[in-house]
Amino acid sequence: MMIFPISTDVHDGKIRLAALQIIALCVFVHFFVSRDNARVKAEIDTAVNHYYTSGEMWRDKQPPADLYDDPQRLLKEMALGHSPDTTSKAAIEEIVDKIRTTSLTNRFGFVPGHFSIISLFTHMFMHGDWLHLIGNMIFFYVCGVAMEKYWGYWRFLFVYLGCGVAAALSQLVLSMFAGPGAALIPMVGASGAIAGAMGAFVVTHSQVKVKIFYIIGFIKRGTFFMSSVKYFGFWFASQLVYMFLDLRAGHGGVAYGAHVGGFALGLLLGKLVQSEDDASVVSVGARAALRRTAVLPGSTDAPVIMNFSGANDAPPLAGSQVADAWETYRSGSHALAAQKLSQTLNNYLQTPEHRREYIAELITGILKYQTNLQIPPTQLYQWGKALSSLDPKKAVACHDMAARAAGASKNTHVFKNSLFAAAQLRISERMELDRAKNYLERVVALDGNGMLAQQASEALRGMVG
Repeated sequence: MMIFPISTDVHDGKIRLAALQIIALCVFVHFFVSRDNARVKAEIDTAVNHYYTSGEMWRDKQPPADLYDDPQRLLKEMALGHSPDTTSKAAIEEIVDKIRTTSLTNRFGFVPGHFSIISLFTHMFMHGDWLHLIGNMIFFYVCGVAMEKYWGYWRFLFVYLGCGVAAALSQLVLSMFAGPGAALIPMVGASGAIAGAMGAFVVTHSQVKVKIFYIIGFIKRGTFFMSSVKYFGFWFASQLVYMFLDLRAGHGGVAYGAHVGGFALGLLLGKLVQSEDDASVVSVGARAALRRTAVLPGSTDAPVIMNFSGANDAPPLAGSQVADAWETYRSGSHALAAQKLSQTLNNYLQTPEHRREYIAELITGILKYQTNLQIPPTQLYQWGKALSSLDPKKAVACHDMAARAAGASKNTHVFKNSLFAAAQLRISERMELDRAKNYLERVVALDGNGMLAQQASEALRGMVG
């Protein structure tokens, strides 16, 4: 049986710049590594053939069994022309070390016993084989792409590389307690850095459902959903168990210590590093902060929220999933209703051209009952972006609501970006231009010398012109 994650219930399918660069670099590097592996294999084959055909090497002796497990040693034996004995061991080890230093894996993979600052970074772009690469990229697609969307380009790159370095250092520490040969095993692969993205994903996307693919031999296959906390929590626990078993056995074939170290740092940074403006899902902590009274800082002129008539009416019904969500709302489980409504709307936005009417009705209801639902500001902001071309008026309402919620939770990033996005939409739609101007002026005041302030200033000059 085999199971692995393939997506989430809020995944938009888009791969952003940093993720594309990382994937492309891993694939590009692996072409060179695989060519080098082919070269090594060819040399091994030559050595093996020579061993069996040479009449001078151990003609009447059975070669040591462990000789076949060390291809580089076999190469040296072929060159030396005699069997290993007490007089040739030192020479053999010297030749082995020299050959190892010439391979790409040993030169740029992280070898704990031969510490190199460069390999702290290069190892995470190398992989042992194509299956290793593909497996890592699947996990990266599930978690890494989401974290770039949450943190933005530069923050994501910084955290991703930082977790990769932390993973290597964790493996370095673990190798000190493993067998004598563990420190000489090269560590390659992006799994440590990806484990960091997984740890951060658990913290920042705790309510997201992970789509799991499973296959049982050739008999049955399919998918099911599991919460990110349960799936990646189980994965982390399994890595801890394997790490201690590996340590007890005294070897280090798989870098479980790197997985544990990367994941642990990801958990920490998931709590410490603030999200960028295009975040799609936020943490439980942000949701709790939104329960405070929504008041915009520095002004009593709160953003306009679209007026929906009948605010005290029963929530609308539309489709079985939506009906179930509103029934949950009526029962008083507002947080669970918010989760169901958000999940349904995100699913609708995957194919908006076929769900235009449902999206409009659903977003109207959500905004209408936002006081109780407490949808996080980053989610409202993301919906506003998704609706900008589909329904500009609804998009303006989302950004207005996001600004109010962000002001309450002191999320400056989402607050100023929501104001700017709402102003842009109002200008493009030629509606409420005075309010658009007010928003832009506040963005300039909030952002100082930032890029967003420059864009807002340019928009203001365009309005005056």
